[in-house]
Amino acid sequence: MQAAVVLAVLVLFGGQPAANRTVGPTPRWTYPGSLSQNGTNDDSWFRFITATPTVVLLPDYRGSRIVALRRSTGEELWRRKASPSVVARDAPAGGVVTGGEGWRLIGAASDTPAGEVVVLASQRTRGIRDPQKPNGVRWETGSTLQAVEAVTGRMLWEETSPYSPQDDPESYPVGVHDGLLVVAEGERDIRTRFRNPATGEWISPSEQSGQDALRGAARRHGSPLMLLNLFWRPYLLNLETGVLSRIPVPPNYLYYYGSPSEPLLMMDGRVIAHIDTDDDGVGHSGWPKFLYCCDLKGRKYWTFPARFEYMDPDRMLAAHSSRIKRVLPVRQAGVVVAQDDGGCLYGVRVRDGKTLWRKRLPELYIADTAPLDTGILVLTQPREKPQHAAVDSSLAYVDGRSGKFRWLTRLPLSREIEVDGDDVFVLVAQQLCVYSLRQLLALDNGQRKRRRA
Repeated sequence: MQAAVVLAVLVLFGGQPAANRTVGPTPRWTYPGSLSQNGTNDDSWFRFITATPTVVLLPDYRGSRIVALRRSTGEELWRRKASPSVVARDAPAGGVVTGGEGWRLIGAASDTPAGEVVVLASQRTRGIRDPQKPNGVRWETGSTLQAVEAVTGRMLWEETSPYSPQDDPESYPVGVHDGLLVVAEGERDIRTRFRNPATGEWISPSEQSGQDALRGAARRHGSPLMLLNLFWRPYLLNLETGVLSRIPVPPNYLYYYGSPSEPLLMMDGRVIAHIDTDDDGVGHSGWPKFLYCCDLKGRKYWTFPARFEYMDPDRMLAAHSSRIKRVLPVRQAGVVVAQDDGGCLYGVRVRDGKTLWRKRLPELYIADTAPLDTGILVLTQPREKPQHAAVDSSLAYVDGRSGKFRWLTRLPLSREIEVDGDDVFVLVAQQLCVYSLRQLLALDNGQRKRRRA
């Protein structure tokens, strides 16, 4: 039985000597997968691909570097490197431990007088030795906000904030949305302010120029209402007035999987929030994760799963009753696809929360998924990798309405996939590969037939 399973996995994922294999279609272009200057493999592999109309932005895993590539060719255009961590042992206050600045992408704006603009932020942390604190250290953070030209990397403006207590941030750049740089201020009594991403100038809703900028953002957005994830709570921003209101959902946090935008969706006038009932205990994963669908005022339509044990005294029973780890929108189908941590996919209809289909891949590990208009792409790997054989990833298309799987092609062993327009970005351990979505969807490698045979 075990030999049969291994044989099936070998057939499915191409387990054969690497010298005799051709893996998948030819990519449009590739880029080396390590951001280290000497090209050697280290822990600085990039993740969380972001594509703009002209560039592809790749931050590394630790935020110490970010690189920009020309989207059409993969040519490296510029990179930013964070300052290294240092320890100042002879500081007057008895010693200061200072952390380096890690870069993260805030967003990009295309329609500006300066052309396409990319906004970056970095955070520096210092721990001042303080005997009055329980652990003997008082932690403070400071930040740098910077806007650069997307193609050249030339700095347009920069702003550095002073150090402040770590648990009391003064402001937080939320993102660049429809031509506005949105900044949140406060943490309990949150308010939003707006800036011009190309110049850094503040935009006031009380002035005529500010009102024009907000109305322009509403037109680009297609609606005056914008859904925002602020400090892991759902908020609704009225772009015409600048008024921010919180959407009351269960008193827990939005789930963090990767991109901060993932736990919050708006489809057909309904909000789908990915809720984490984490109690902030050790491990931060001891309670269920579920989907909560409501209207713009927080009135509940449905939850998925419909029933689960939340506050059961048995923590293990509660934790395993619902472990939804990701939700993807399939907008033309009116469906969201939920994935649990056991590798099972569910098609949930937004209108009523009904489960239209369920698909489990017992022999496969789901490395990543990406939403499309009518379905999703699923990147898989074998759970058991045979010895002495090169194993690849396999890419499938899943129809949002029916859950029907269609295996497309093998790819080099991969860990992340993103789709933007007709470009499919696949992160391999050693490189970034870019494929054509239309070409991939036209493929059919017949894996289903082989497995049945």
